[in-house]
Order: sequence, then C-alpha cells, then structure tokens
Amino acid sequence: MSDPKVNQQGNFVGGDMAGGDINKTIVVPTDSKYLAELYKRLQAEIEGNAQVRELIEDLEHYASRIPGDVIGLEAKLTNGQRTDLLDFAARTKERFSKKLLKYQFFESAQKIYLFLLAEVYTRYRNTVYPLIQSNQPPAAVTQAIQGQIIDPIEKMLGQNMLDMCSDEINGILYFLTGNCHIKWTK
Repeated sequence: MSDPKVNQQGNFVGGDMAGGDINKTIVVPTDSKYLAELYKRLQAEIEGNAQVRELIEDLEHYASRIPGDVIGLEAKLTNGQRTDLLDFAARTKERFSKKLLKYQFFESAQKIYLFLLAEVYTRYRNTVYPLIQSNQPPAAVTQAIQGQIIDPIEKMLGQNMLDMCSDEINGILYFLTGNCHIKWTK
C-alpha cells in the first residue's frame, strides 16, 4: 500500500494546491424576488396601460450626466486604453438605451432598470475598477466584467420580462460610462 502523504515542498502555484481532494462550494445567485415582484406589477401595468409621465428620481440620476469634465464614451474608453471596445460599447449602449426608452412610461420597468443600473454600477466599482486602478491587463478587466457583472446579473434576471440579453447588460455598463458614472482610468 502506498504512503498517503504527498511531498509538495518547493512547488509554486497560482491557485489551489492540494495533496488530496479540494472541495469547493459555489453559490450561484438565483433570480431576485424583488425583480419577480416587479415583473408581476409590470405585467399588470402593461395590461392596464398604466403609464407614468416622469422618470423616478433615482433613475433620472443614472440617466443624466454627472457634472464635471464631460467627454464622450469613445474618449473615456480611449483614455483607458480600451479602444478594442469602442464598436461593441457603442452598439450595446445604443441597444440598452432603446430598450430603456421603450419601457420608460411604466413605473415598474423604471424600477427594474434602476435596480439593474445600480447593480452594474456597484459591481463595477467594487470588483472591476480596483483592477483598473492596479494596472491589471485588459484581459483581466474583461474577465471580471463578465464574471462579476454580466453573468451574475443575467442569472438574477429570472423571468426576464424585459428580455435583457447579455449584450444589453454590457450596454448598461457603457450607458453609465457615457453618463460619467463609470471611469476607465485611474
């Protein structure tokens, strides 16, 4: 019978290292109960044609440019050395903007969009922007955007009554960038 001990002295690894099994538990966020309730309300608003005339205040905040140096999306990405994203960013921002306009007169849709805008903004500030500040390579930033923003939010959408696709979730990121909420430079 072989010795169950494993000598790992002198090994250098960038991740887990074990002489036996490694068990990991990954918690995948499920759809939001808050969004599920908003979907129900939205369905009733659409069926009853219950429309509003104004944007809710918090949504107006994200839909408006922040005061200060106003430069466009293209300049922000260029300054952040992300010219590789220019076409994709412009297209996805436009797709999201059109969808936001399509449902802007339904209060529940506004609340759904507010929730999504706040999620993208917070996740970016907490997980992606620190990578930019520490000069991580563009591939690491892109991977964090996908893994920490796009994928979890896509799962959170649940029923997804507004038919938000992953490119439109990306569009939220560039919508926020264009309105000066998100930075791509230190």
